[in-house]
Amino acid sequence: MPDPRKPGSNAPDMRERPSCGYFSALLLVMIFLAAYPAGGNENGDLLTFSGALVSGDLRDTPLKVVLKEIKQKKGLRFYGEEKVGDASISLSFQALSLSAALGRLLAHFNYSFIYDRGNHLVGVFIAGKTGHPSSVRRRPEQFHRPGSSRSSPISK
Repeated sequence: MPDPRKPGSNAPDMRERPSCGYFSALLLVMIFLAAYPAGGNENGDLLTFSGALVSGDLRDTPLKVVLKEIKQKKGLRFYGEEKVGDASISLSFQALSLSAALGRLLAHFNYSFIYDRGNHLVGVFIAGKTGHPSSVRRRPEQFHRPGSSRSSPISK
């Protein structure tokens, strides 16, 4: 077997040149990280506010952190925010109203918006996580014919 350390040897010297596969993999990782940066913008903010609209690109972000940023930037009050616990969210949205963005952020929770007399959103009451629809017991709906006695319902 020829010795790759000797001059004039035809054997390739694998110790002197790293494989092209290593550089290709490194290049792919760098391209992926450049194309898909971690959540947040250049200021470190998770959300971008532009007038009355909000945009965000969240990846496995604690919901408490997102609500805290909204509270700081928009002065919104959150009641029951401890009920979100350690929930994380992955969500992307562009140019939504604050109420629409909150609706998407809190989609897995029971919540209610609080408005002032001028119909401006001032707070959010979070009641807890939503239950699975199959776990909710429903009563059968009954309809009555107009003008008939209520003793003869028409079942749906």
